Amino acid sequence: MVVVSLYVETYASMRPSFLHEIGSKTMKSDIASQPVFTSYKLLEIERLTLGVRVLTVMEFVLRHSLHNDQAKLPGLHPENRTKMTDTPTAERLLKAFSDVSLTIVKTAAGEEILRRLTPLSTLQQEILRRLGLGTSLYWQLEIHNIGN
Repeated sequence: MVVVSLYVETYASMRPSFLHEIGSKTMKSDIASQPVFTSYKLLEIERLTLGVRVLTVMEFVLRHSLHNDQAKLPGLHPENRTKMTDTPTAERLLKAFSDVSLTIVKTAAGEEILRRLTPLSTLQQEILRRLGLGTSLYWQLEIHNIGN
């Protein structure tokens, strides 16, 4: 609920020109110049637009948190893991979670499910904390020994 309210407040406070700049920079591709005739393409565009909005809000919330605390995040630059940044991009934030995996194991009888998540690094925990999500949301994906 915190993220949704932050999204509404953040999105409402942005200048329309700022949203246009982000959208046009992020969505520059052939799809923008092609005529749209099918509802499938409209649905695809709506999903793409929603994705851009989510990434924009995620970037804004994290940068705002870093600015308020006058803090910087290390480890977002693959070429130099010690480099600190206070203006992380959404792309780098997502890449920080690229090594996360969920393994699901079922017994031969199919009665039990075991889910195993990779542990979060300190950087990943910090990113989730600054986004207002916390690590409990992540660990809810892991369920141990659920029987029928």
